[in-house]
Amino acid sequence: MNSSSSTPTAVPLCYEDLNGSCVKTPYSPASWVILYTVFGFGAVLAVFGNLLVMTAILHFKQLHSPTSFLITSLACADFLVGVTVMPFSMVRSVESCWYFG
Repeated sequence: MNSSSSTPTAVPLCYEDLNGSCVKTPYSPASWVILYTVFGFGAVLAVFGNLLVMTAILHFKQLHSPTSFLITSLACADFLVGVTVMPFSMVRSVESCWYFG
């Protein structure tokens, strides 16, 4: 018999006090900063890019056509996704845990 007993390694959980909590993915600080920078840049680009499209179409009279208003509607929807969904999704993707309730 092999008498060497292996002790189980502690797995980092999102919520230590809950038994059925999901496993937290550990990242090095460098990759953590890179991931937040890339995802944050994507969210900012989505917000300001769609804001630019909406402003351009609503400002210039030459762009007031049914097609342009459809593009404005899509830009408005993408703008709202960039403001309301992407920041929370960014934290969920990097931290691998949901901390918002």
